[in-house]
Amino acid sequence: MTYTGKPSRGCEPCRKVHVKCDEKHPECSRCVRLKKSCTGYRDEVDIMFRVVDGRSSDSNLSWNGRPRKVEQRSPDLLPGIARSLFPSQEDKSLCYFYEYMIGTMSESDHSWYLHLQLPYLISRTRQDSALYLAAQAISQAVWAKYRGNYAHTMRVSRKRYMQSISALKAAIRDPIEVKSDENLYAVLLLCGYETITFDSEVLSAWGSHVDGAAALLRVRGKEHLSTRFQCNMFLFIRRNAVHSHIQLSRPADPIFDELAEAVISYENTEDRLLSMTIRVPQLQSLASDILSQPSPSVVESDVVELTRAAEDLGGELADWARNVPAGWSYSVATNLNSMSSSEQDTSYYIPSAIHGYADFYIARVWNMYRVSRLIIQSILYRAGSIKVDGQYPEDTQIAKTNRMLVNDICASVPFLLGYDLTQLKRTPINTTQDDKSIWPQSSTSKVASCKHTGRFSLVWPLYLACSEPSIPETQRLWMRAQLRWIAEHGAEKQTKLVSRTQSQTLLGVSEDFRFDCV
Repeated sequence: MTYTGKPSRGCEPCRKVHVKCDEKHPECSRCVRLKKSCTGYRDEVDIMFRVVDGRSSDSNLSWNGRPRKVEQRSPDLLPGIARSLFPSQEDKSLCYFYEYMIGTMSESDHSWYLHLQLPYLISRTRQDSALYLAAQAISQAVWAKYRGNYAHTMRVSRKRYMQSISALKAAIRDPIEVKSDENLYAVLLLCGYETITFDSEVLSAWGSHVDGAAALLRVRGKEHLSTRFQCNMFLFIRRNAVHSHIQLSRPADPIFDELAEAVISYENTEDRLLSMTIRVPQLQSLASDILSQPSPSVVESDVVELTRAAEDLGGELADWARNVPAGWSYSVATNLNSMSSSEQDTSYYIPSAIHGYADFYIARVWNMYRVSRLIIQSILYRAGSIKVDGQYPEDTQIAKTNRMLVNDICASVPFLLGYDLTQLKRTPINTTQDDKSIWPQSSTSKVASCKHTGRFSLVWPLYLACSEPSIPETQRLWMRAQLRWIAEHGAEKQTKLVSRTQSQTLLGVSEDFRFDCV
């Protein structure tokens, strides 16, 4: 991205002939008089987010604010107009945040489209608005995480975050402002801020913003689902609500069902999955109500109803998996089952196959499907175990399906860690307890340190899959080792939390946290 600083003012025809433009709207006086097409007036925000082959057409500044033609001169010695072109630290961080997020997202993901709207929304807001302050808060947090000067930048970020919350509280008291797109978008940026800065001392923060976004959807109503942007915000919020309420084992806000029909035309393959998985937390809550009672008190008809509902939803999810578009299918990039028995060692675990996907986004969605299926399977097992003294026979169909789902999660690990699957080969490992020798980290293939990966989206699936009782202990140890490795080698603070705890979701108990698991 090129950061170009402030442009010369006026419309394009006036600037070309160096004539002062009166900047009248919708067309300047000179263009009206000469019957020319007035191109409008680019403001500072428009120029900030402009990308023209990585280079500005209006300035000699790179995005980091260094002038290409006057690098040897101190800014203090430059003419006044040149000094005005130097961007502030906050503007540089906002530019970097925009570039980073757009560059690491799939175009199929609603998040990508929503981030594309940021320049336009910023141009419509005041600098004391909730949206502007939220954008500054999250961009400073991203800058601190990836660019350095952490302590100072995070102080600025936290200050903007608190200012944004104050501005948002004031806005939602206004009957007009409470329905504005800009304020709802500000809440989404605050959700992102909590994901990036994750504080284990304030575990409720991200979930509170998700609940707040759902509450705003209710206030806004169906009439505020008339544009692509509004519908994409709804779909993004629904995705976060599903993740949040699965962790809570509590039904999501009914508003998502009430307004679902209005956004059908904007749904993609992930959304069609989420339109079903939003029923998972409802099933979890129902199972908790029915199965938490002492066995003699359980009503058999309630168990039958619960089982039927779980089987129906599980069948719908299986149909989704069988009917995904061709571009959403995954392939077996490397089949490690071809290793001879003499080369295999049962004292450690390595996935029998490695899956390849079109991108990280699609791999993440598939793992969300697998997690949802595992939860439904756990409900079926607990419903069926009431009459069999809680035993978990490993030869049941439920156990076999669960092992397959966990195996598929494990098969996605090398891809989401960013490895070149064509270069990845199985290598001997001396011990399963030493995280430094876990595979694929112990392979000769390495991941470039600057490469973006999908490892954050592995945190929740691995954490939950570790608690599946039917899998081999070596596989469980391998998944725990992967979580510890991610915690030690990445900036994902959420991993450090879950690597020290055991998931309760498959046991029908809510987790002690809620965090984004995209």
